[in-house]
Order: sequence, then structure tokens, then C-alpha cells
Amino acid sequence: MKSGFAPHSTRLLLHEAGYITWDMWVKAYQWDQAANHSEVARIHHILTDEHIWPNSGRKMRNHLAEDVLNKEMLHLFKAYQKAEGKNGKSLNGAIQLLEATSIFISNFNDSRPITSIEDHRLKGNLEALNWFLHWEEDVMSDESNTAVMRKKKLISQETRFDMKSTILGFNSIVKQKQKLYPGTSLIASRLNSDSIENIFCQQRATFHGANDNPNYKQFMYGMNTIILTADTVNTNRCNSGVAAEPFSFRVHKSINPKKL
Repeated sequence: MKSGFAPHSTRLLLHEAGYITWDMWVKAYQWDQAANHSEVARIHHILTDEHIWPNSGRKMRNHLAEDVLNKEMLHLFKAYQKAEGKNGKSLNGAIQLLEATSIFISNFNDSRPITSIEDHRLKGNLEALNWFLHWEEDVMSDESNTAVMRKKKLISQETRFDMKSTILGFNSIVKQKQKLYPGTSLIASRLNSDSIENIFCQQRATFHGANDNPNYKQFMYGMNTIILTADTVNTNRCNSGVAAEPFSFRVHKSINPKKL
């Protein structure tokens, strides 16, 4: 998270409940260590320095991000807020954020099957998403600030788009599956986007290289070649994997594009 009051901070997240800065996570972590000297007794005993001060490589690790946004972190923040007394009110915004993110993490790591579109986890995801949408609406409707200032008060547009497409897309998958195959189930923890990520990776690595903004014709040529010749999961060139096996969908292609 790049939010903070320091000069090098690129954002300063502001919700109606209060500011949300990374320094709050740092202080909560340090308080937990000081109040509970034994690692076993700490409220969030999984947290390490790698979580709080990650390098550029560790910032890309999903499990580290999950650990600082899950229910355990929410529990730590509430305990830290209580210990801070009146000053704990400054953590309200961060706590509301964690209440929303912890729902996402819990539900998408859940190995229990979803058998109905009325499942409470789907409703929980939508409620958490609505929290972010209302936050965005409140900030963007404030005309007293410039567009640049409004942008700095929110998480990035790319993250907001990914979040919205993931939640709405997942709900759509459940509805479509129940419509086509009534009585079947779907397990959120077994779904991933490896095949999609693999396509984008192949577009970059195989066809476009450093060109991160190919035009329509360039992308179309690459897409056609991938469809005809590429494996849906190519671990040799891409960082996507087959974590959902044996439930992952995989198509092997052996066509030589030079012979087409």
C-alpha cells in the first residue's frame, strides 16, 4: 500500500470514516510484538517483517497480501484500537477496509461447495464490493477537489476494476452453472485465472515483446496463433501455473505455426 503522509507516498487514502495509511499496519504490527513478546501469544502470529516491509519481489506475492488483509489482521486492528483508547478512532477507516477485504479473502479461500445463487458468501461478496463502490462514489462526487486529488484518495483504478470484475464475474459463473447444470456445485478456492494470464503472457513473450500496447491487428495475429498453436498453460514461458489441478481445464496444442 502506497498510502501515507510521507513525501514519497503516491496516495493518501481517505474514506468518510477516516484516513487509511500503511503506517497504521506498521504500528499495529509493532504494538502486537511489544504487547506479546512470545510469538505464540501474538494476535497475528503469522506476520513478519516481510509482510510489513516487503521488497519489490515480495510485493507480488499474493499470500503476503492476504495475510495483511484477512480476518486475523482485522482482529489485530480491533485489539490495537481498543488499546489506543480515544486515539483509536483514527483506525475506523482501516478497520472498515479490513472488514470488506477479509470477506473476499475468506470466501475465495473457502473449500466448501456453492450450490445455490442464494449462498450467503455470494451476498457477502456483493456487500463488501458495495462498500468500495460507495467509497469511490463519495470521493468522485466531491467537486471541491481536483481530479488528481480525488484519484489519490482511492485505491488504483486498475485494482477497483479487477475487484469489480472478479466479484461480478464469479457471481455470473455461479448463476450460469446453476442454469445449465442444476444441482451441481462450484468451489471458489479451486478457481483461478491461470489460462487467461497465460494468454496475456504469451502475447507479450512470444509476439509483442516490449510493446505493451499492441494495436488491434497485432493483437489479433497473436491471438489467432495462440489459439491454434499454444498450450492453455505454458509454464516454460509464463508465470501461470496449474494450481487447480486436477480440476484445471487444459488443452495441449502441437501444431507448428510455421507449417500453417
